[in-house]
Amino acid sequence: MALLQARWRLRVAPVEDLQAWATKHGRRSRDRDEVLLAFRRASRRLGGTCLIRALALQYLLSRYGHPSELRIGVGRTGKGFEAHAWLVCGDETLEGGGQEAEEFSVLASWQSGK
Repeated sequence: MALLQARWRLRVAPVEDLQAWATKHGRRSRDRDEVLLAFRRASRRLGGTCLIRALALQYLLSRYGHPSELRIGVGRTGKGFEAHAWLVCGDETLEGGGQEAEEFSVLASWQSGK
């Protein structure tokens, strides 16, 4: 459901509302790895852009009390500029990471906290 909400909110919500939705801390508690496993299973079926997936995962982690940072970056390619989004939790990139994320300069980031 979070993936579908993120997709819809990207289309209709102002940026401030989108950020508030994705970073609002919840009172529920669930192991981070359980949340990540459920998210990965759903995202394999539903797909979505890197931004949709990063937003949805930040929303889920925030609701279950896990801080994270969504990063939006830009990089040069042979065709011009390209954008990418990824989600970091502590020192670990949970979504959209790898060498791909290292090639982008961070333009904006949203932190969710406890």
